[in-house]
Amino acid sequence: MPGDVIRLDDRRTARAPRPASADARGDAGTPAGPDGLGDGPSPEQQLAETIEAILISRGFTLADTATSTVYTATLDAVLLMLEGAQVEGVIEAVQHRALAGMIHGMRDAPGRV
Repeated sequence: MPGDVIRLDDRRTARAPRPASADARGDAGTPAGPDGLGDGPSPEQQLAETIEAILISRGFTLADTATSTVYTATLDAVLLMLEGAQVEGVIEAVQHRALAGMIHGMRDAPGRV
């Protein structure tokens, strides 16, 4: 049975200003939403920045090659675990695809910070 999803957009009161580094990389961001708050970082960029903030709070950064390598290896292990869960019937194919897609999105974080 699927669990509840906590939508981060519903919990935000205002968007954070777009980091200058996103413009330097040519990150197009997302168009202005119906709230008219203007251009903001893409969901992928927001995820990368959130992951980076978590790591920085623990004294690490994805800009460090060793940290980035361990981060990627850890996500590879999580993907392997998901494969096993599908093979063992713990999760179904549709759940595997959804979860693996999220993990693959997380794997792109080092290239976005």
